[in-house]
Amino acid sequence: MITTITPNPSLDRTIVVDTLAIGEVHSTAGTTIEAGGKGVNVARGLIRQGIEAQAAVLCGSSGNTLFFGSLEDAGVPVLVADSGTPVRTNLSIIERGGRTTKLNEPGAMVTTESVDHLYAQAEAAAAGSSWVVAAGSLAPGVPTDFYQALAERIGRTAALFAVDASGPALAATLEVPGVLLKPNDEELAAVWPTPLDSDGDLIGAARSIVERTGGTVLLSLGERGAAAVTPDGVCRGSAPTAKVQNTVGAGDSLLAGYIAGYDASEGSIEEALRTGLAWARAAVGSKGTGFDAVSAADVEAVRIQGLDR
Repeated sequence: MITTITPNPSLDRTIVVDTLAIGEVHSTAGTTIEAGGKGVNVARGLIRQGIEAQAAVLCGSSGNTLFFGSLEDAGVPVLVADSGTPVRTNLSIIERGGRTTKLNEPGAMVTTESVDHLYAQAEAAAAGSSWVVAAGSLAPGVPTDFYQALAERIGRTAALFAVDASGPALAATLEVPGVLLKPNDEELAAVWPTPLDSDGDLIGAARSIVERTGGTVLLSLGERGAAAVTPDGVCRGSAPTAKVQNTVGAGDSLLAGYIAGYDASEGSIEEALRTGLAWARAAVGSKGTGFDAVSAADVEAVRIQGLDR
């Protein structure tokens, strides 16, 4: 079982247009709406690939009919830390050429009591999980050190812990021992004290984090692939070029695939990265946030440079 934690879930509406022109009226070429938030996306991606997962979310247990209906349709088991609040709505506008514009609401204010409930749910679920994945922005009222505090609780169990965050929430985790962090290049550069102008700079920063924490940094480099920086060295990889149809959720797919590959290979960083990149490639080539089963050939097509020690 893999448990995901989403402290600011959303209802994600995606609209497709030919070309977005600011200030103009557009006819849409397609619209979808589904439950979202990074942790939710990771859980749904794992389940679509036949891997057991569940999603813990911080929101109202009633009144969020579309959100919970979407999760039920996707077969995602849900643990709810009831905040009594509606989920936010995020809007993605995707142009035919693949360019995406995103408008994200901040979410509703939640109470300390509901956050404490989420902490307790996460720790209880971790006892029966191989991984706990905490991901996404923090709802108003959730403390900036939420992921750091959650790591301490998960550390009492045997579960591995991964965090996908940005901004102050990411900065608060950079010294936490033993955690898998999954920033992209822009997110890492935004919290680093010195400029990171090249892939070498980015990987050097990731090495510095790993040297201090003993954890792992899964660094997304966009079209340039990804790197897994571990105490044993650096592994880089890239997938064959895909026609970009939708970049929303590509990073979530990278993380979900990495974890799936790690578990399936009993801890091989190369296979974890290979699987993650294959899943991310499938995601950007899909019109929606999901994608069909990834074949063994798709995974083998990913180019991996072995561990650079």
